[in-house]
Amino acid sequence: MEPVQEQATLYDKLGGEFTIRKLVDEFYTRVLGDPDLSPVFEGKDINRLKRHQALFLSQALGGPKEYDGREMEVAHKGLGISDAQFDKVAQHLVDTLADLGVASDNIQQIVALVAPLKSAIVERQPSLYDKLGGEGAIKSVVEGFYQRVLADPLLSPIFEGKDINRLKRHQALFLSQALGGPKEYDGRSMFDAHKDFLISEAQFGAVAGHLVETLRGHEVGQEDIDTVIGAIAPLKTDIVMDHFTRWLKGG
Repeated sequence: MEPVQEQATLYDKLGGEFTIRKLVDEFYTRVLGDPDLSPVFEGKDINRLKRHQALFLSQALGGPKEYDGREMEVAHKGLGISDAQFDKVAQHLVDTLADLGVASDNIQQIVALVAPLKSAIVERQPSLYDKLGGEGAIKSVVEGFYQRVLADPLLSPIFEGKDINRLKRHQALFLSQALGGPKEYDGRSMFDAHKDFLISEAQFGAVAGHLVETLRGHEVGQEDIDTVIGAIAPLKTDIVMDHFTRWLKGG
């Protein structure tokens, strides 16, 4: 019985340690020459990074050397790396491999090994839901918002006979979803929820104004207020209507 021959690793196919070192050197030349990426490396020990990169690639590609650095998430925390920057780094890696004459199928295997690291390397920005303070802050905003709205003579007639607590709950869920929170709005569509109110342009504007003032009262910055209003503004076409518009929309 003939002995089973072991399959060559990607590390061996690429040419072992010599090629890995050359790959890392040329890869860093590209990355450091990229104006979108070079700021990430300002003040960093590039030789140390190259060593860790070479060890990581050696281990990932089946070589004899083991990566002894920090976990990916820990090593990249605080660098503020975006999705676009990660993608550019990946492209530089692909281009470097191609210039070194690495076969396309091997390049694809290497990319498949690197791609899952994205979730640990890219620093996700906190959602506006988190920035505002989460569920407690949203509930507080909704309470303050409804206090303003129900005290406004232009708006209070809309809510006569309505279940305000139910409306508050739906409002909180809607804001949570719109601002990137974990709760999902489970109410009716904007059109169905508002078609019987016959809300005018002036009333919609007044509601938006009360929301802005409520957010300011919670010390939300103007940039974040603009984001909130930007999420709500497109709803105007489903909320503002007269009898004819409602008829046209099948309401």
